[in-house]
Amino acid sequence: MYSLDVNTIIAILQTHAQTGLLRTDLPAGILEQTPACSATITVVRGSITSCAIFDEDGTARVLGDAAYHLLAHLGFLRWSLTLPLSSSLLPPAPALKATVGEHMVPRRLREPKAEQRTTWTRTHRLVFALIDGKKSAAQIARLLSLSPTRVQKALHDLYQMNLLALDSSRETRPASTTPAYSFERK
Repeated sequence: MYSLDVNTIIAILQTHAQTGLLRTDLPAGILEQTPACSATITVVRGSITSCAIFDEDGTARVLGDAAYHLLAHLGFLRWSLTLPLSSSLLPPAPALKATVGEHMVPRRLREPKAEQRTTWTRTHRLVFALIDGKKSAAQIARLLSLSPTRVQKALHDLYQMNLLALDSSRETRPASTTPAYSFERK
């Protein structure tokens, strides 16, 4: 356990190029009427790859920069750091990431709660609005004039919230093959 503010603990991990999962429990009342919640930050080689605040049911309520800024305003928190035993926290190789971005077709599984949408970044809202089960991640990126990596990150976050499934594009792969990569829910 480390009792530090988020900026300090991230600076330490950056200095040492560490990879790991930071977790902290947050006091009641941080998110509206939520009795208790927790936060996680994934750091890969010293860089933050994801940051989220979850309610008591494990539903992601605040994501990305908004979650980080909220944690920064809370000051000192008690953090636990889990170092990876495998490469599960490491991102896929760059070539695979580009291939996945071109071929993944997201489809909605359910609609989010209205209060959940208010915590999303603009990118998350725009990407979710374009998910129709037909457009690939690359097509969504082109329509929004965003980088494929940025759209892929938003899709990953939405996938982690159990809002969508990711399929391989039917036009870009033969029916007998399986997807090259799929996200794992934590």
